[in-house]
Amino acid sequence: MFCSMSRPSPMILLTPLFLFLIVFVVDKVAWFPVVVQKGRAEQTPFEHLLRNIDTLKQSGPESRPWVVFLGSSRSEIFQHLHPTSIESSSLSKEAQALLTRFHLETRLPFKASSTLANFSFLERLLRPGPRPDLIVLEYSPEMLNLNGPFNAALFLQGNILDRPLLRQIFPLMDLKSKLDILIRLGFPAFHYHIRVERVLTAGPDDFDSVLTGMLFANRPPSTPLPDNYQDFAAGDIPSAIYQERFLDYSDYLKNEFILKNYIISPVELRALYESIALARKAKIPLVLWIPPIHQELARRLATTEYAGRGAAIENDLADRALLIRMPDLPCQRYVDSSHLSARCAPEVAHLLLSQAKEFYPQLTTTIRTENR
Repeated sequence: MFCSMSRPSPMILLTPLFLFLIVFVVDKVAWFPVVVQKGRAEQTPFEHLLRNIDTLKQSGPESRPWVVFLGSSRSEIFQHLHPTSIESSSLSKEAQALLTRFHLETRLPFKASSTLANFSFLERLLRPGPRPDLIVLEYSPEMLNLNGPFNAALFLQGNILDRPLLRQIFPLMDLKSKLDILIRLGFPAFHYHIRVERVLTAGPDDFDSVLTGMLFANRPPSTPLPDNYQDFAAGDIPSAIYQERFLDYSDYLKNEFILKNYIISPVELRALYESIALARKAKIPLVLWIPPIHQELARRLATTEYAGRGAAIENDLADRALLIRMPDLPCQRYVDSSHLSARCAPEVAHLLLSQAKEFYPQLTTTIRTENR
């Protein structure tokens, strides 16, 4: 006698579909602002800066042209464009006066920034509302390293970005990251790392949001150099300091950190090109500048893939926007092999702004009437 095999119930066959639909519908609860506010993962330093760009835009200048600096720790030198630093610089009185005619926003540069991070800031800055009169965007070759510790994939995994920004960066990403973005767009609970216990018990994030906004809004636009600020004239560096901060540090950056296994990332390069295109579309003048580095680090960079492709990349960028390669400035002081001294910030800022004025006739230092 043969045993007839019974067919599985249609309900059993449809169970996976029902489970998916339940998860999909329940997941959408994460769209409610209160759920996101209380249940999401804690914000990263980058997210704190990104969310406070709206605060920055509303507190922009009423009259002076507004210049926003974007970049890495190499651009943090502009945070010391304090009147005392400008007055003590080697600039002429006329050159010093040029700097004071602009409102210089220097709160956005942050350590380990990448081209994709800078694009994210720029995208938020150029949304509807008040807009800058000039963007000064740092471009450092280290930002392009696919194998760097702050590459595009790690940036996407480590930060929670809003949906408009995710849509903007989607075309720039590689296939794996594009799939990640699609999942984030489809499943907000996954995207925001929602945890139920946070939704039910948490509450301090509302206060945290207000507090960080207040701290950001009241942070001074510039600060004097600390009394203990330590930097060195390029031709007069003590041998022990030179070994530690210039030789050993350069080797560390090349062998273990930002230049390790250097390969130019197509994603980071596209983010750089798209930053230029975004500013052009918004009709906002943009200046790209390449910060100077000490000769020891320059020698290490010259052993990477950038040595072969860098000139062509820079020429292509120069065809798209004003690209300023730093000349030999009179101020030749360094903190280490990677960072120019903040004492040189007035000279650097004057060079960038004076060339921007020549390149962009619409950029003036008189009372502004546009973009606000």
